[in-house]
Amino acid sequence: MSAPPQPKNERDRVDAVRALSLVGTAPEPHFDAVCRTAQALFGVSICLVSLVEEHEQWFKARCGLDLSGTSRAISFCTHAILADAVFVVADATRDARFWDNPLVTGPPGIRFYAGAPLILRPGIRVGTLCLIDTKPRDLSAAESRRLEDLARVVVAHLRLHEALRAGEALARERAADIAARRQAEAAAAESEARYREALDSAHEAILGQIAEGVIVTDTAGRITLVNEAAAAIHGVARLDVEPDDYSETYHLYTEEGVPYPPEDLPLARAVTGATVRDARWRVRRPDGVEVLAIGSARPLVGRDGRQVGAVLTMRDDTARDAAERALRASEAELRELNATLSARVEARTRDAEAATREAERASLAKTEFLASMSHEIRTPLNAILGFTDLMITSDRLPPDLLRQAEFVRTSGAALLTIVNDILDFSKVEAGAVALDRQAFDPRALIDSGLCIVRGSAAQKGLAVRAVIDPALPRSLYGDAARLRQVLLNLLNNAIKFTSQGSVTLSVRHVGTTETGERLRFSVADTGIGIARAKQGQLFQRFSQVDGSIERDFGGTGLGLAICKQLVDLMGGEIGVQSEEGLGATFWFALTLPLGATAQRTSRAEGTAVARRAGRLLLVEDNRINQDLARAVLEIGGHAVDVVADGASAIRAVTEGAYDLVLMDVQMPGMDGMTATRHIRALGTAAATIPILAMTANVLPDQIRMFREAGMDDHVGKPFDRAELYRVVEHWLAREADPGGGRETVRQAAGRPGDDPSLLDRIAFDAVIGLIGGGRIAGTLETLAEELDASFAGACETREDRDQLRFEAHHCVSSAGTLGFLALSEAARALEHCNEQRIAQEGPEAFHRGLAEVRNLADRTARYAERLAAELAGAEAAPRAPRS
Repeated sequence: MSAPPQPKNERDRVDAVRALSLVGTAPEPHFDAVCRTAQALFGVSICLVSLVEEHEQWFKARCGLDLSGTSRAISFCTHAILADAVFVVADATRDARFWDNPLVTGPPGIRFYAGAPLILRPGIRVGTLCLIDTKPRDLSAAESRRLEDLARVVVAHLRLHEALRAGEALARERAADIAARRQAEAAAAESEARYREALDSAHEAILGQIAEGVIVTDTAGRITLVNEAAAAIHGVARLDVEPDDYSETYHLYTEEGVPYPPEDLPLARAVTGATVRDARWRVRRPDGVEVLAIGSARPLVGRDGRQVGAVLTMRDDTARDAAERALRASEAELRELNATLSARVEARTRDAEAATREAERASLAKTEFLASMSHEIRTPLNAILGFTDLMITSDRLPPDLLRQAEFVRTSGAALLTIVNDILDFSKVEAGAVALDRQAFDPRALIDSGLCIVRGSAAQKGLAVRAVIDPALPRSLYGDAARLRQVLLNLLNNAIKFTSQGSVTLSVRHVGTTETGERLRFSVADTGIGIARAKQGQLFQRFSQVDGSIERDFGGTGLGLAICKQLVDLMGGEIGVQSEEGLGATFWFALTLPLGATAQRTSRAEGTAVARRAGRLLLVEDNRINQDLARAVLEIGGHAVDVVADGASAIRAVTEGAYDLVLMDVQMPGMDGMTATRHIRALGTAAATIPILAMTANVLPDQIRMFREAGMDDHVGKPFDRAELYRVVEHWLAREADPGGGRETVRQAAGRPGDDPSLLDRIAFDAVIGLIGGGRIAGTLETLAEELDASFAGACETREDRDQLRFEAHHCVSSAGTLGFLALSEAARALEHCNEQRIAQEGPEAFHRGLAEVRNLADRTARYAERLAAELAGAEAAPRAPRS
């Protein structure tokens, strides 16, 4: 329950209330009469004339409530005196200001409240005339006006009371002079007479202005009041009529046209204590006009709870009834029309529902595609980036290969940045990409970007030039990855759409502002150009200037849209200048603060290890990913144990003392999230061990599910070594001495008899050079064993095929990382042969894919065994001394 603010003129308002000297005085009939009239007119259980004092509200008149007042802190009227308009609460249980108010939760159980402020003078609202009911209801605009009219009557009483008090004060001042006292008494009597006259006139004026008809009786049922509206409806206004004579005097008939039995009339029943709502009757007025009336009747109850009469309110329903009859007369025509319209609506509804279902299927397919592709793309990227990083930091590459490897790592990082945004497309659509601002060297960034694209330009015979402003700062502060992403997108677009000539990257320093250095980047080409009329489509999502672009050059049309979002996010502008056939210049401008002096990344930088070592449990079913993660973590100084499924992870955590668990999510048997839930429920100290998801599933909904399962954090695949160290460091709970090195082993050379249809020897040799022939020999033996045990099951049921798809998913990464690309691609095709395709093409599609995978798996297993034996022999042979 919230306390309302006080009026700005609260002191003046309270002074006005106290000047009336009404608080605590005896009831007065003129206030009670207005209260009863309002209660009957609006059909509510409670009506009050309330005066709001400094700390309480006091009821000058009350109908239906046996309380003299309440605390102001719980008063509804305190809210009503804040403005001149009627204050309405339709249902207090649904209003945050009152739902826990004791007058709502306890007696009298207020649900509906409407209060008209008593405006003694402009801005001075001393109280309210309020209506209260125990059932929710609304108050129409017409009813609000009537309530305001009755409130004005109460104000008239208050002003007359002020006049009486003024007269009484004058009389007291002249109490010593008898003549003066008599004169004051005469003045008071005259004032009282004027008050009575004003009261009678006010009641008559109010009843005359009310649009509904009102008839009031005494306890015996004799009619004591008929307002103008009721007289107009009946054509007569007779008073002192007994209940038995109602029907005959006022010419009342039932809806069927027979005389209305007097004892059944709504007003007669109200005299006996009944309440009648929405009764209907016909009136044959003396002028011959027949009127259909509708109304409600209820008993009038005094302050002591006893019935003092009855009241009937009514309105003329003739016009509405005539309209209803006319509507019924045209129902046949409308039914015929509705039948036609209904058929059309049903047809359109079916079309709309079909479109909705299709859209929902498309949305689901998009979500499933994003989740699947996120996992599929990140898994090989994990190996590419991870092993490249290990190669660079191995100190065994000659300078030319080291530079090429650094380009691979830079290109892979750029690709990962793009993949992150495209795969998490909901983030791009919502503009939720976050910037990672750090100091960077803009010249190094430009150089790395040009190195990446020069290869594709050279293949087309294009010259790539750079024009760099000498005034370009040496160090800037911003998101270098996002800036590189924009530059690479514009450079690649320029090369793609240019068949001959050149591509020129220009970077100019155009000034210094309060927020940083103003830079303008532009990429100009001599390609096909863009017509002015079509340039407005360039930065829209999935938009290309015409259909031939995608046919001739490829692409999704998403790149420039992402560029615009990123440039906007960095506070810049992006645009294009072009003529069709004359090339194009894409530009963007940014303001970036100066950064600390940027230092060129050294080879040693990538070998930084964790400051704190710990005993880690790696839960990963993919042997290749096991080897990579273990190698990186051991280089970081950690002791690593590896298990391949969730059940083994639970046993290891229960039996061992680990500082942290790195948990894959998709694994055979028990998955990572299920295992995490079991660990959290152990009830031992192991239940609190930090668990980090280490997975290629990194969409927002997937990360949310990891958290809900009990995981503390996540590391996405492909992982960045520095980020992996940072996250592990953050969660480790104890200090450990860093240590561990790596054994340098000889790279195995190629062998005669290689089968290029099975093995990419370059990729295979690169892996050997990265982690050594001895470790790869064991990995090959493991691969052969896994392949021999895989793809042996039946494929007749959906469950059989799902199991085979799972085995294929595992094989894609294991075989591909080692260079067995034919098997990797065949396994990927089998995994993507879903049930929908089988329904369209028949089970033969799956059978063909499975047969190919089984053949390649068997050949690859034998080949892997041979390679393992060769590597084992090479490792056992004595090494030649270095020259």
